[in-house]
Amino acid sequence: MSRRDLVTSSTLCIAATVFYLWVLLKPPLIPGIDGPYYLIQVEAILAGKGMVYGDPPLVFYVASLLAFIFGDTRLGVSVAVAFFCGLSSVPTYLLAKKITGNEVAAVASAIVVSFSPQMVRMASDLMKNASGVCFLMLSIYFLHISVIDKSFRHAIIATITSYLAFLTHSLDFAYTLLYIFSYLIIGLIVVKEKKKFLGVWSIIPLVLGIVVGISASLFPWHFSDIHKGVAFVKDILFPTSVSRGKRGPGGPPSPILSPSFMSVGYSIPFIVAGIFLFVDSFPGERKRLKKGETFIIFASIIGGLLGILPALLGLREWAWRFMLMEHVPVGILAGVIVSRIKSRYSAAALAVVIIIPILAQTLQVAESVRPSIPYEGYLDLLEIKDIIGYGSPYVPRCRFSRYWFEYILGRREISKPRYLLYCPYNKYKKMLQPPSPSPPPGSRLLFRGKVVWLYELGGM
Repeated sequence: MSRRDLVTSSTLCIAATVFYLWVLLKPPLIPGIDGPYYLIQVEAILAGKGMVYGDPPLVFYVASLLAFIFGDTRLGVSVAVAFFCGLSSVPTYLLAKKITGNEVAAVASAIVVSFSPQMVRMASDLMKNASGVCFLMLSIYFLHISVIDKSFRHAIIATITSYLAFLTHSLDFAYTLLYIFSYLIIGLIVVKEKKKFLGVWSIIPLVLGIVVGISASLFPWHFSDIHKGVAFVKDILFPTSVSRGKRGPGGPPSPILSPSFMSVGYSIPFIVAGIFLFVDSFPGERKRLKKGETFIIFASIIGGLLGILPALLGLREWAWRFMLMEHVPVGILAGVIVSRIKSRYSAAALAVVIIIPILAQTLQVAESVRPSIPYEGYLDLLEIKDIIGYGSPYVPRCRFSRYWFEYILGRREISKPRYLLYCPYNKYKKMLQPPSPSPPPGSRLLFRGKVVWLYELGGM
């Protein structure tokens, strides 16, 4: 890395990290439907109990270390996620610079990936998914170098970074596999020295398969997400009414999702442009082939098509997640598109035309970031905790993230609840639609908060 590249990529990284810190720290509470989930996991780790829920562990333990250093759980989680989001700009910049040799294209590519509305959406709600983009881009970068330069050393590094994606989030890991095998397909077509190519490439899936298999066998509780991959393939091959149905309770809250930018139309222009670029580069200049432009264009087209495939098939349970990953292939293709403009000033102008609409949507999504519970509801739960204590058997009848109740009151008891938490009102809507069912007869009102009401159930 040249000094100029070091300064440019570091500046992008710092700017993105600061931006995501602002996004995550500006609300009064940790944002997103899974925000309190991270607080539960991190505080359990700090208490020496380990993770409460099985999940790929990397982000939780990094956040726990930072929470211990800062003495604040939310700050530890926010810094960890913001740092990983910011760091994703570095391998993206280096990858685009390696392929195109164009600094303007590399900056454009890094901005489209790291400052995208999809990244903001994930950082504020699917924090592990956003953090894993960093390892996904590192994996693609070292995969590209290992294949193009026939470097066994970089193949090992690509394996390590791919494994780190596996330790972070299943969808990021799925995209690393997609790029790995896309490189195999195009390599078998365009590479003349296929034996050497296969010798370098095969190191990555072989070693990765071994360490992933061992990890999943020894710690199945942490890596049960592998089953989601099997379920996805089944839904693609045999779509059911359930997979085509409405978004389930694990889906994103509708006020945060931006339909205009999470739609299929976001990536289609870039995929179409990528197809033209691929046709142009496939038989084209030896210089382009040597830099691996054909490889990355082909893999990114496949990645873009995978992102919109669930939506085209009507698989709503999968569609919103996969469309959130579209900024990765789109960012890579955007860099290649800009690099095709020979004039530096014209390339910069095209980069601005691509980036400005994306940044406008990014700021719009960032402004909409908020917690999954009204702040008044959070204060109500703190008062309720003083009344019933931590760990009392309760059942919530509120349409907020259940993790907020668990974080403040402990894990709920459904079999023999003593208390009912009832939420007839909502900060964002006058009345819940549909309204929460009324408390059962015989219950006694103990506390009437602004958002959450506490009842003692009858018959106790």
